[in-house]
Parts: sequence; structure tokens; C-alpha cells
Amino acid sequence: MGSRSKHHETPGQHHSHKRVIHKMTPGHIGKLFVFYLLLFLMIFAFAGFITGDWLPGGGYYEIVILVGVVVVAVIATIVHGRGRKWTSVDDMAERL
Repeated sequence: MGSRSKHHETPGQHHSHKRVIHKMTPGHIGKLFVFYLLLFLMIFAFAGFITGDWLPGGGYYEIVILVGVVVVAVIATIVHGRGRKWTSVDDMAERL
């Protein structure tokens, strides 16, 4: 009777996709790291562009920022890898 299918979904399940637990291969983890590194480099480059007039000259600040970007990218990769669920970030990283 009516247009409802036999499979009844709860409101939270409508159009949801199951994310399977995925084994992270070393190649995929490398792609995730590169993705996060590029993402945080762009964010810090934009912030550095805006605040560039306020920072004193010299290479010290650039080195600190680059080390900070690498550390944040490593932490993000580790946290993401421990989740072991395939997300849209994994899809974007695989396109690199």
C-alpha cells in the first residue's frame, strides 16, 4: 500500500552510506600525510600572507612555521589513521 518500500529507515539512516573499517596501507597513509601537509601549508601560507607585515624579518619564523606545519600534519595523519574508517578525506587523498 503506498510508495514506501519494504525496508523502513529511521530518520538518521536516510541516504547514509556505511563506512567500512579500512586497513590503512603505507601508501594510503603517505597520501594522507601529503594531503594534510598541503592543506596546512595553504592555511599557514594564507595566515602568513595576512600577518606578514607584522612579523619581523628573518628566516627563523619561516622555519618555525614550516616545522609546525609538518608536526600538525603528522598529528592529523596519526589521528585519522587510528580512526580506521573511510571518509571523504580518504577519497580526496586517493585522488592525489
